[in-house]
Parts: sequence; structure tokens; C-alpha cells
Amino acid sequence: MVLLMWGWVHQRITFRFRPTVWKKRYLVLTTMSIHIHKSEKGVISSLFPDNLPTVHVWSNFRSANNYLKRGTSHTFMIEPKDPNVYPLKFKCVTSEEKEKWLSAIREQLALTSKIWSTITQPTKHTFDRKILSVSVLDKWLDQLAVIDTSSMIRQQQKALRTNSSSRKSSTSSKKRRSSVPTIQKKSALDLAHYGNGNTLKMQKITANC
Repeated sequence: MVLLMWGWVHQRITFRFRPTVWKKRYLVLTTMSIHIHKSEKGVISSLFPDNLPTVHVWSNFRSANNYLKRGTSHTFMIEPKDPNVYPLKFKCVTSEEKEKWLSAIREQLALTSKIWSTITQPTKHTFDRKILSVSVLDKWLDQLAVIDTSSMIRQQQKALRTNSSSRKSSTSSKKRRSSVPTIQKKSALDLAHYGNGNTLKMQKITANC
């Protein structure tokens, strides 16, 4: 948050059952909002309830114009987007001071509307002939959905790799188990063949004797 402009002005205060009055206020413009202090002490410290300012966000307003009414001079107003909300009306000492306030407020309003227009752009898809706007929440939800799907794909790939490795290990263990009895069978046959040969040799030797 950056301070843009600050100074003393008079604000038009409207009451329901009393006439309107102009009261001195310390107006502070920042890049995020409009702060209206009852005294200059509130700018230094807003920790106490008496020093708490009235804060208005820029996105709730649409324009800033001169406030022309009989008996008033060097006045301007900041018009809100909601028609049921009263505009902010201020009075300055000179016309030069009023123009400075108006230029700073208009510049910040234009910048805010530009930022919000880039955030909430209309989509190409239409429903019932109405343009659907994509909000910031929808964009975040779309990003979360993409993240969730990618993580699910990674988990599935990991499960497939573990299944394939377990299958390979099971087949290799089966092969090792199947090779053991064949080796034992071959060794038994060799021993039997070797034993039969020795008996034949012994029979030949006894016959010659």
C-alpha cells in the first residue's frame, strides 16, 4: 500500500433527521483505498478506537466529478457503483486544490478498473444468450483441479510401476524355484548313470577272473 495524496478537506455529512453539515476531515488516498480521518493523529496511530478511520475501497466507486450545488464552491464527489449508497462529497479551499484531488482520484479509479477488467474477463461460451464472466475464484478452482488431476496421474503411474516391478520379482522367484528341482533331477540321473557304469565294470572284472 502506497500513499498517493493526503490533506485537510471538508466532508459533507448527511443525517436522516438532521440537516447536512460540512465537517473537517483528514483525507488520505492510497493505492488500495480511501481513508477519512477525524484528526491527523489517526494517520500516525490507528490503534485507539477514536483514531480509527473510515475506509472505502476503490473498486466500490466508478467516477469522480464536480459537485455543483447552490451555495457550494470548490466541491467534488466520488460516486459509488451502488445507487443505494450515498456518494462521498468533499469541499476544498481553492479550485487548484480541488483539481489536484480530482486528478489523483480519477487516475486511481482508472487504474483500478483496468486491473479488475483484466482479472474478470468474459469467456467465449454463452448460456441463454448471456456472457458468463470468469471470476478469480473460478480461476483458482480450475488451477486446483489441474493440480489434482496431475497428482492423480502421477499416483496412477507410480502404482503401475510398483505393480509391474512386483510382477517381475514374482516371475523371477518362480523361475528360480522351478530351476531347483530340475537341477536335482539331473544330478540324481547322473549319479544313477555313474552307478550303473561302475556295476557293469565290476561285472566284467569278475567274469574275466
